[in-house]
Amino acid sequence: MAKSQLVGFQGQNAGDAQKSNSREAEKQFFSDPSVQKTVTELQQIFDACYQCQAVTSGKLSVQETLLYSRQYLEVLKGAAVDRDTPEGYRDCIAWSLFESLFFNQSDSLLTFDLIRWAATSFPDDQILMAKMEDEVKRTGKQVEEASDYWRTTVFQLLSFHFVECAHLLQDSGQQDQATEAFITALHRMNLEWLLQQDSMSAYISWQKSLGGQVASGIFDQNPNIKFLAGMLTGDKKVYSRLVEAIVPNWWQLVPLYTTTWYPAAEITQLPDIAEECRRLYPATGDQGDLFASILSLDHFSVLQEMIHPPYLAVHLADLIHASMSGAKEDENGTTTIYDLRNYLIKDYGKMLMTSSSIWTTGVNYLCTLGVEGRAEAEQHLLTIPIKGENTANQIYRIAKEQRMDRAAQHVADTMVKKYLKTKCWGPAVAWALRGDDEDRNALDAVCHTVLQEASCEEVAQLYALENLGDRVLQSSGLTFLYSYFQFSKSLTDGLVHESLALLITLFKGSTVPHRFSERLLEHLMDILGSVNEIPIEKEVLYELMSVVNQLSTERLAEMPEDEARKMDNTAEFRMLRTLLSQAFVKTIAVDIGPAMES
Repeated sequence: MAKSQLVGFQGQNAGDAQKSNSREAEKQFFSDPSVQKTVTELQQIFDACYQCQAVTSGKLSVQETLLYSRQYLEVLKGAAVDRDTPEGYRDCIAWSLFESLFFNQSDSLLTFDLIRWAATSFPDDQILMAKMEDEVKRTGKQVEEASDYWRTTVFQLLSFHFVECAHLLQDSGQQDQATEAFITALHRMNLEWLLQQDSMSAYISWQKSLGGQVASGIFDQNPNIKFLAGMLTGDKKVYSRLVEAIVPNWWQLVPLYTTTWYPAAEITQLPDIAEECRRLYPATGDQGDLFASILSLDHFSVLQEMIHPPYLAVHLADLIHASMSGAKEDENGTTTIYDLRNYLIKDYGKMLMTSSSIWTTGVNYLCTLGVEGRAEAEQHLLTIPIKGENTANQIYRIAKEQRMDRAAQHVADTMVKKYLKTKCWGPAVAWALRGDDEDRNALDAVCHTVLQEASCEEVAQLYALENLGDRVLQSSGLTFLYSYFQFSKSLTDGLVHESLALLITLFKGSTVPHRFSERLLEHLMDILGSVNEIPIEKEVLYELMSVVNQLSTERLAEMPEDEARKMDNTAEFRMLRTLLSQAFVKTIAVDIGPAMES
């Protein structure tokens, strides 16, 4: 670029992009995998900060506040790189500025804090440098011939990278007296002069010396160098040109403007200085501006301006509140921040819960708000479609952890109905056992359904009933189902004696479901009909005969005056008595056999 191009460069300012805050737009925003990654990482820091507050009685120290602020900033930087949008980089710069002014309670001068912010946060100089180096490598041009060479030097100064700017000028193949004089001035400048008031005089002397050189005409032979020198000496024409064509954002001028015109400024002067810079840009008008809010030192206004992305305001508000809690001299302000923080967390949590991928994160945020937040989270949990076991387990686990009994019971009931409908008896019983311990009727209903519809082999596979301990006594239906489960397992395993003992227990139990004794009788007939050479103990046979006689009597008493049915019933019990008699004969034969041999 020719020497005149920096002075004559034509550009156009670009204001900060405005984002729609509609719910549909936010839903689409949170569907982005890179956004979900950012949300998850921010939530981990939020949780750590929340736990730290629990240990420190609600208030973070300056060091702790800075620690969490910088962790948040690292996540925001990663998000900016991933999405590579101007808004992402702007978010990082804004957060860094807020941290410098509100959280970083250093003893340094305001000017030095602004210099440090510009030096560590402004990305333009690095972006332009990389672009320029790529152009030089790709085209074989000289450094000073690159299209962004002089623009890069401007942004090096705006970022207070004076040494880098000097090196860039030294790399130029066209050295002259003006360039050499300016390079020498840059090397002489020590930014630490602006660290404390005691060393301010050294900076003032340096600035006057540079101004003297400008007045002497030494830079007149190189308009671009004269332009750069004018940036450091406060030349109003130079600043007008910066505003007009080179620097798109008014807040990028604030550090250099403050250093040049108000090097010893106090923090209370910053809002007025920022307003001076802002007025250099007529297009900004009176509309809301995030950087104007930060530089006006009004954290409430800052949070109101952080419209998008939604995770910015909520985490900043939480950190502000955590850093202020317990400060008696700001008790009213803290209360207001507390209310605003809670509102933002609630809104953010509800927003996250509309996402099918990160709804659990939304629950975590809402639950930090105590009883009210848990109630809000539970209400949302009740609306989440339960499409499978994974979702059900997630909701149930969270509900139990957060003592959301209604949501936990809703999940259990939903899964029980689903599995009963598909005749998946094991999962149905397992979910029924996870329901309300006090609701015995519901558990009984599930157990009775399984008993009526499941086969003996299917009941034998109900491993959810193993290791229940005293819980088998939770309801009469569960007690009976557990006993029938043990019987079914024994029968399936071919353990005849154990099966008969358990069958007697089932017959004699007081919790036999209505008409279920018919199935038990069928089991008895099957066992007796299949036993060949295996003798059954006489005591067991006596008990079985007693059970059969009692059931026969009860059955006849319950039947209407229907001779045909009574005859069928009598035939059934006559068959059972015959089978029992045959079993007696086998047992007696076994007992007599050894006696006759002796």
